[in-house]
Amino acid sequence: MKIDFHHHIFPKAYLKELSTWTGYPRARLEPDGRIALVRKADEVLLRSSVHDNEARIKDLDKFGIDIAVLTLPNPFVDIFPIERGIPIARAVNENLAEEVKKYPDRLVGFATLPLRDPLAAVEELTRAITELGLKGVCIPASIDGQSPTSSQFIPIYETASRLDIPVFVHPNIPAGSEPMSPYRLITILGYLYDTTLMVSKLVFEGIFDRVPNLKLIISHQGAAIPYLAGRINQGYIEYKECKANINRPPMEYLKRLYTDTISFDHEAMMFAYRFFGEDQLLYGTDYPFLLGTPSTIAEDVNGLDITNEQKDKIFHKNALSILKLS
Repeated sequence: MKIDFHHHIFPKAYLKELSTWTGYPRARLEPDGRIALVRKADEVLLRSSVHDNEARIKDLDKFGIDIAVLTLPNPFVDIFPIERGIPIARAVNENLAEEVKKYPDRLVGFATLPLRDPLAAVEELTRAITELGLKGVCIPASIDGQSPTSSQFIPIYETASRLDIPVFVHPNIPAGSEPMSPYRLITILGYLYDTTLMVSKLVFEGIFDRVPNLKLIISHQGAAIPYLAGRINQGYIEYKECKANINRPPMEYLKRLYTDTISFDHEAMMFAYRFFGEDQLLYGTDYPFLLGTPSTIAEDVNGLDITNEQKDKIFHKNALSILKLS
């Protein structure tokens, strides 16, 4: 069994908004049903299954994926002014819940939130979980280059903890991204920086102490966290400001995190497996974005020098547990 924990959707309600948006990023529907995601520096052409779930189910069957956990990728609703972003977030979640109901054995939905208004975000998170039946929430690692780690965002994390749902962190376009414009380096490198910065600030802001039961999943195999954890930990030892909000070494918080399997390097995946542990690695493909494919990532997992029981944890058992589906 395979559960894809990093699997994207543009619900039709959102595509409608993106296709009429004059800013960046925006969407353009191609005659063949594919979606062109138009960004300042480039375009990404996405297969029609990003919004057509009949086509998605065919791809799930093709790649041997039993369940897809659906999240909105960037651009998130926070590209819109807040008075527009709040109703868009509500429409996206309602649309997503409707799609999940059509395929309840194959699809799981995660909510999106209007983070420019944290109080409205808390209200929408509660509604999406308790009324719409979504199973978690996806948030961006930054909004306009700022990580959602200040005190005004803590009620969102507290609400997720109270509802006992996972929070999936997906990168956004990071601050200072202009030098990364050539060669699609924002996608290749910038996204990982965005996630790494947010997680580091969550630790040093003391949010994991204030919300000890927070289930946080970071995408792209932990970004740079597994490889910089020692340096982050050393900062706590050396710098008094890094001790201001926490009383334990950062490593203790970082080891709590969950992550996916998207790295495209066998040795990196094995390192992440050792760092996070067998209970906190989740199979994920970044479908339908084509920096890799579900097949190659499954091969990477199968190529790990671990037991079949441990591979089953990565492919589905850990996901069943965190989603409370077993």
